[in-house]
Amino acid sequence: MKRRPPRLLVRLMVISIFVGAIPVLVLGSFSYYLFMDRVAHQVNQRNSQLLTETQMRLEQLYTTIDFSLTQLANATLLQDAVEWDFSGSRFQSFNELSLHLYQLQSLEMGISNVFYINFAKGWLLDNHGAFLLSEHPDRDRYIGYSERSEKSFWVTQQAEKVTADEEGAKSQADIAAVILMKRTPLHAMKPTGMLGVQIPRYEIERRLSSGGNRDAKLMIDADLHILAASESFSSEWSRLPDEFTAHLQEMVQPGSPATFTFDDSHLAVVNRSAYNGWYYVSIYSNAEIAKDARSIRNTMFIICFCVLLLTLLIAMAMNRRLYKPIRKLYDSVVRLSDSQAAGNYNEIELIEARLESLVETQIGKDEYIAGQVSQLRELFLFKLLIGEVNPAEVGSKSAHYELNAQWKQFCVVSLQISNWERSRYKEGDRDLMMMAVKNMMGELIPAANRLPAVTIGLSQVVVIGSTHETPEQFREYVGSLIVMIRKAVERYLELDAIFGISRSIHSLKEANRAYLEATEALKQKSVIIEQSLFFFEDLAPDRIIRVKYPAALEKALIEAIEENDYEQAKENLRLISRYLLEANVSYRELQLYLVRLLVTLLTDSLDSDEFLSQLLNDQKTIFDQLFELNSLDEIENWIVGKVLKPFIQWREEQSQKQYYIITEQMRKMIHEQYQTDLTMETCAEQLRYHPDYLRRVFRKGTGMSFSDYLAQHRLNVSKELLENTELTISDIAQQLNFQNSQNFIRYFKKMVGITPGQYRQSLRD
Repeated sequence: MKRRPPRLLVRLMVISIFVGAIPVLVLGSFSYYLFMDRVAHQVNQRNSQLLTETQMRLEQLYTTIDFSLTQLANATLLQDAVEWDFSGSRFQSFNELSLHLYQLQSLEMGISNVFYINFAKGWLLDNHGAFLLSEHPDRDRYIGYSERSEKSFWVTQQAEKVTADEEGAKSQADIAAVILMKRTPLHAMKPTGMLGVQIPRYEIERRLSSGGNRDAKLMIDADLHILAASESFSSEWSRLPDEFTAHLQEMVQPGSPATFTFDDSHLAVVNRSAYNGWYYVSIYSNAEIAKDARSIRNTMFIICFCVLLLTLLIAMAMNRRLYKPIRKLYDSVVRLSDSQAAGNYNEIELIEARLESLVETQIGKDEYIAGQVSQLRELFLFKLLIGEVNPAEVGSKSAHYELNAQWKQFCVVSLQISNWERSRYKEGDRDLMMMAVKNMMGELIPAANRLPAVTIGLSQVVVIGSTHETPEQFREYVGSLIVMIRKAVERYLELDAIFGISRSIHSLKEANRAYLEATEALKQKSVIIEQSLFFFEDLAPDRIIRVKYPAALEKALIEAIEENDYEQAKENLRLISRYLLEANVSYRELQLYLVRLLVTLLTDSLDSDEFLSQLLNDQKTIFDQLFELNSLDEIENWIVGKVLKPFIQWREEQSQKQYYIITEQMRKMIHEQYQTDLTMETCAEQLRYHPDYLRRVFRKGTGMSFSDYLAQHRLNVSKELLENTELTISDIAQQLNFQNSQNFIRYFKKMVGITPGQYRQSLRD
């Protein structure tokens, strides 16, 4: 036979190449873009940090100059200069004032001129001497400064020759210097004079260019005029791009650096000063990021190519190794199959087809044998239940039919239909319906916990077993299974099923006795009509179960109600019902215990007229309603919805009203007695409550502790006294019951951040 080409090997190689290439390509692409983002982020972060350092150096210079100018404005000499006339008799005074102005100029500050303008007497003094204001070339500009409302402000000084483009925007060479103007006196409504400090443009540009960074830096005022530029700033950017200026106005806020496009080939990092609103800009080229990107791209390409090549080599070696046994098996199958049909399959498909054929043949044989064994097993169970099997043969035959389940307890359950005469079915349908019931029992009872159900007369009988340790656990388990079966029969067949359950047994030898007990239990249907589960062990006439009433659980339930804890109260009620259920009391006995619990709950609610009237509005009494319920879950839900929930809601409403009244009383005491040694114990004594209770109520009503609220109120009072009175710090401290003024100052500074004196001064500034 001609050897066929290895189709499977070819497919495996194609799949290996495809599966190996995709992760490498995806990982390489993802890594490339990830590193690109990181490079861009690092470049932006570095430039932003350098720009921030430059901004801090310049603003430190500005604030130092501003502080020095403020000190000079408050100096006695400058206040006296308001009254000086422009005459030779004041030569000595002018000389002394000129010396003070000159002392502000230092090399590290870069100040080129300091001048004083006396609007009241009409003269000006600067580095060049004293002049009459009316004869000075900048007279109009200085007078215009006096009309501004700011105490101090920054302005620009234009170069002597100003050029403008066709739109009237200023070029970067227009500004020669920046000037800080400060009015004197500082707090006067109409200034009598002004101090000015002039900083040349070249001094600012020198500081912008320092630091060794090649990026271009700009300083732009709030009106988007270029105040200064570093040495690396290109002359082509004498006019800022319109898109860039739009971004400045829309995106940049003080304290929030922003990065966006400057032009087609550059990016810009921008900070805005919270001091004077100027913009600090660092411009760098996209080529810096592209350079790193190319290096990353090339490295990533080489790595991905090597990984892909290695993957292909490993896949080729592994596929050849794995294919050898498959090829041997395929050749064996081909020899046993039709060679013509084998040509239509690849290696795996042909092997699969051959195995399916063998499995189908084996399954047919197994199903036939299983059917025969199943019928024999049911026949054996039938004879075992009706007592026709010799007890000595039970063990061996049970093993033969694989009925020796490793259970600790057994019971026999017998099912009958109680409403067959009233149902929509005919007598001829009985066998069909009983078969449907049998199938339901087989589906709902786990196979590991039952033997096959058998039909005996009008009953379906099944043996149920489990590994539960105690009879109570086993009974509860059997009961849960029977409830599921009964609901399924009622839902799908519209029939009422009743069940007789035997006592637990420990060997199949007792199966006949258990069947008779289950049959006897079913006879109770004529006595207890409303019940569908009949346990044989409940039929003993001398059965008396004495259960200790769960007083501890009842107490816990009452405590949860008193604390308005609805979820805990609901849980405690569930624990009580579970306790009574596990005690295996009868349903009527269970009702009596729950009546006692209900009486206790109603006794505690007699103070609520609204709640009691709600209960009495029903036509039936609450006890009649209780006795009409048919299950423990119904009783539990009824108590929760009828008693627990409305009563706890009523208590919560009363508690909220009480909390509000107490909280308002304590607030009033704080507002009236904050000048005394007021404590929680003092409030408790006056209001006649325990301090711990008041502490909890006050925190719940205000969201803060008593001491924090008292301290906050005293702080607010101190601020009002500092703002609206002339009381000394010592008097305020004494009025607020501080031991001394130092304690008050320390406390005020801790809470506000400044001393009381500084706070009062800031209000007056």
